[in-house]
Amino acid sequence: MKFKSDAVRVELSEAEPKVVAIALYADWWSMIEFGHQLIVTDVSRSQAEYDAIYAEAVLRGNYWTDGGGIRHYAGPMPHLSDPVRKLKCRAVDLGVRHSGFMEEERLLRSEAILLADRVNAYWPRRDGKRTAMYHDVGQGPHVHLQAEI
Repeated sequence: MKFKSDAVRVELSEAEPKVVAIALYADWWSMIEFGHQLIVTDVSRSQAEYDAIYAEAVLRGNYWTDGGGIRHYAGPMPHLSDPVRKLKCRAVDLGVRHSGFMEEERLLRSEAILLADRVNAYWPRRDGKRTAMYHDVGQGPHVHLQAEI
């Protein structure tokens, strides 16, 4: 497993253990199936980072207002980490190749879809949601891994 930065490596070491296990499984399976390691591109985020990334969500009405007119992302926040509240991040993003980001460790789109399918088959969630998905929220395509609460 490789990391976009040392900060991301530290974030993964502090994440919920189950999502760390899922990420390690995904990396192992990628080595077996595709012959290369994965690159972890994102782990934890602050509320401000969520707001910046999901700014277009305001058009979909997926925001709440704090009374002062400031809008915040109101969807599920699996990347949110808050040491004060002892809240550990429960999501990991894995890089997928796209314009400007063609490192070998980044998955091809076809590999990303296969990996998400494999993780969902072997790490099912009791709440009916997917453990892994291939998507893009405006920062480039990636595989999003998420452990249930």
